[in-house]
Amino acid sequence: MEITKEMIEKELGYEINKFKLEPLYKDGECIGLNVNVEPKRKLEFINTTITIGKSSDFNTNEKE
Repeated sequence: MEITKEMIEKELGYEINKFKLEPLYKDGECIGLNVNVEPKRKLEFINTTITIGKSSDFNTNEKE
C-alpha cells in the first residue's frame, strides 16, 4: 500500500510540508506505523488516530 502526502492531508484536514513514516515494532513484529508530519501552518498540538488497512479491506467495505 502506498501512503501519500495527499492521503494524510485529507485525513488530518490541513496541508503539510512533509511527512515521515516509521514502523512500530513489538517483540520483533511490525505492529503499525508512526506518522510524523510538518504542517504548513504552525499548530499547537494535534493528536489523531488514522487506521490503515490492506487494499482488500477497502474493497470489502465498499460492498457493504
